[in-house]
Amino acid sequence: MLRSLHLLPAVVMVLLGNGPGHPKKLSTRPPAESTLNPELHRAWTQFAQAVRANDLPALRQLSAACIQCTDCVTNTAAEETAFETYKDQNPNTWYDELFDSFSFIPADAFWRKDGPLIFDAKTKSRLLNPAKLRFAANDHNKAGYVAPCLILPAQAASSHVDEVLLTYIEPYPSGQGEGMQKAFAFVKTKQGYKFCGYSTIP
Repeated sequence: MLRSLHLLPAVVMVLLGNGPGHPKKLSTRPPAESTLNPELHRAWTQFAQAVRANDLPALRQLSAACIQCTDCVTNTAAEETAFETYKDQNPNTWYDELFDSFSFIPADAFWRKDGPLIFDAKTKSRLLNPAKLRFAANDHNKAGYVAPCLILPAQAASSHVDEVLLTYIEPYPSGQGEGMQKAFAFVKTKQGYKFCGYSTIP
């Protein structure tokens, strides 16, 4: 989330010097259905149980060092207004910054400030409902997770990212609307799958 925007000029200078490489905007095309992956299913069950219990130590352990979350930059009306101002003041750089430095949220900050907004009561009620979940491969979006706090460029080729899609708004009948899904990305590490990203579809 875009924190302390009134300090942005100084923050941006730091980010430009130390931010991640150049991750691309995540693809909006539907992900391919993943084959049965018991390890991912186990990781999701642990993750979902920790979310429902609001077990912050467990959630931090089940997460990567940072979470890729472009939606988190404008999670509140105040943040959206602040970012619109930033865009007006930085017309040539705001887009790259949005999908580069600003979207990678330290895990502690994500769970403290963004988690409560994302995991509302409706979302929590569906976390362990198989009828509302779809497990999918997400390597086609892998470049969007390349950052010093997540996937190093040298490790990108051998890294794997999968995701769990949770139906939040049911598709409308007769093709009048496609509904909405929440997408939770997980990167495979030596310690198992780690939660590493959040987005929505569409």
